[in-house]
Amino acid sequence: MRRKLLSVLDSISMSQTIPDAIQLEFFEPAAIDRLIMSCEQKSTAGHGFCNVKVLHRVLTTELNNVHGASTGTGQRQLMLRVMLYTIILVV
Repeated sequence: MRRKLLSVLDSISMSQTIPDAIQLEFFEPAAIDRLIMSCEQKSTAGHGFCNVKVLHRVLTTELNNVHGASTGTGQRQLMLRVMLYTIILVV
C-alpha cells in the first residue's frame, strides 16, 4: 500500500508557477495589495484565504465610481480586464 501511494505522489508535480507581475495603468499596485489583504479571512480550521466575492464587489464599486464621462469605452474595457486578472491571481 505504501509503495502505491509513493508512486502516485512521485507522478504528481508539486511545483507552482507564479504569473509575471502585471503592469497596471489605472490601479496603484500597493492599493491592490492592500485591498486583497483587507479581503483576507480565516477559515474555521485557521487557513487564510481571500474572499473573492468581497474583492469583486469592491472592485466593481470602484469601477462604477470611475465610470464617469472621463472614462472612455476602451479604458473601461481595460480596467475590467485588469479587475478580472486580479481576481484570477487571487484565486
